[in-house]
Amino acid sequence: EVGDLHLQALALGNVGSAVAFLGDLEHAMVLFERQLATVRQMNDRMHEALCLVNIGEALRLCGRPEAAIEPLQRALAIGEEMDNKPRIMRAHVELSACREAQGDMADALAHFKKYHTLDQAMRSQEAEAKASDLLVQIAVRKVREEAEKYRAERDRLAEANVQLSEAAHIDALTGLANRRYLDANLERMF
Repeated sequence: EVGDLHLQALALGNVGSAVAFLGDLEHAMVLFERQLATVRQMNDRMHEALCLVNIGEALRLCGRPEAAIEPLQRALAIGEEMDNKPRIMRAHVELSACREAQGDMADALAHFKKYHTLDQAMRSQEAEAKASDLLVQIAVRKVREEAEKYRAERDRLAEANVQLSEAAHIDALTGLANRRYLDANLERMF
């Protein structure tokens, strides 16, 4: 009603996935096709690849793996064009399942190997990023601990400075101000 194409595409995809999950794959296909038209209207290539994979998966689950190949290959091409690893991986895993359903085990294995290689690379990148984040957190913690030590030392030195100032201006035996105190404050007091 409000004409928000992004929201419309999102809703069509979510409802399509829910309908597919419930087993009504033909209805899901209609919704995915509408979603595809909407994302193409927006020229949203990332979501176009996702729609094409959803269509391919639905076709495979409907028992039409041969019809699923073309949209899956288009999704793979878009993913590669945009260098989007999750889209490429999803296309490869669906192409693998379609080729397996067609009995082409060699091509199914080739697609699965490509998926697996990308999956391993992404996991490795994630592990490296987590390790890097952990090193940064450790460094920040160490800096905070050192800063806290410096603050404690500063406070201790400030207290010692107050005590030394008092010792310099007050007689320890009588507790009265001495000559240094008088010299420092006489003009102000006068």
